[in-house]
Amino acid sequence: MRFSLVSLTLTVIALLVLITSVLEISGFLKIIPSTGAIGTLNLPSFGVIIGGLLLSSTLSYSDTEIKSALSFTKNILMHPSFGRELERRDLQELFHWQKELKANYNIARNELTKTLNNTFEGYLFTLASTNYEPEKIQELGLIKARERFTHKKNLSALFDQLSDTSPAYGMLGTLVGLIFMLQRFESVKDLGEGLAFALMTTFYGLIFAYVIFTPLSKKAALYAEKSLKRDLFILNGFVMILKGEEPLVVFDYLCADRDGFIFDDELSEIGLS
Repeated sequence: MRFSLVSLTLTVIALLVLITSVLEISGFLKIIPSTGAIGTLNLPSFGVIIGGLLLSSTLSYSDTEIKSALSFTKNILMHPSFGRELERRDLQELFHWQKELKANYNIARNELTKTLNNTFEGYLFTLASTNYEPEKIQELGLIKARERFTHKKNLSALFDQLSDTSPAYGMLGTLVGLIFMLQRFESVKDLGEGLAFALMTTFYGLIFAYVIFTPLSKKAALYAEKSLKRDLFILNGFVMILKGEEPLVVFDYLCADRDGFIFDDELSEIGLS
């Protein structure tokens, strides 16, 4: 993997943060105050974790992948929940597209391709604009849906790696602190203060691993699975619309595997009754 300027810059920053923090813990540097609120937070220990995680990320992944992971993190934290309400909105969109396409196929197809640019739905309309048959659109759409799923799963693997790495850097900071603390050991009081200071790095490592990155990894994996299911839901509906199926047939087909029953008010909400 070739280093970009961004990756090289991030690597240098990570090394500077990591080395400076280790020197602070070992006592060779005294830049950060060790008393008061800042001393209680133990910023050198925090710096070891941040510098280590940043170094691990930049050496393992490209800057594009890191940027995608950050964007993906925002999505999984802020994206509306998958469920019945989102499914209803997707159904409304599908039948809206069907009406537009029936009214004027070519104009609606071109306008929706532009409107839905950079989305899975937009990709499907792009395929339709090239006059592919519905069967070919379904085949290519399935490949695209799987590719999107794989991409999201790979990003969740990044969080897994960071979860595994955090305790390791925490232990590194603790060992460095213990080594230099024992070398300068003079009293029991110094031992207690130094031990507490050194163990803070392990504490921060565990916090990052099990409070931040492990939950993010699990949520990202779940998000990837639900996104795949939604992509397939839209793909199947889109292909059925292109084949000219009646709206109620499309509705029954798409909702056949969900829990519960179909009620009249639900049909009216999406304009089918």
